[in-house]
Amino acid sequence: MPEVAKIAGEAAYFSKRLALSVGKAAWIASTTLLVLLVPLIVEMDREQQIVEMEKGQMDVLTAKAD
Repeated sequence: MPEVAKIAGEAAYFSKRLALSVGKAAWIASTTLLVLLVPLIVEMDREQQIVEMEKGQMDVLTAKAD
């Protein structure tokens, strides 16, 4: 019976260590993703707004020419 308790204790210890490691890896991955992707998304949105503004200006300029 002591063997079963020892194995169960080792399994619990291993499970706890694994959960902590996975948690740390998930934290690193998510913060890296945020640091890299959020500025990219903001810049893409800004670029899209500029393109739409330029298109609107071109529409106004070409409408006056007609």
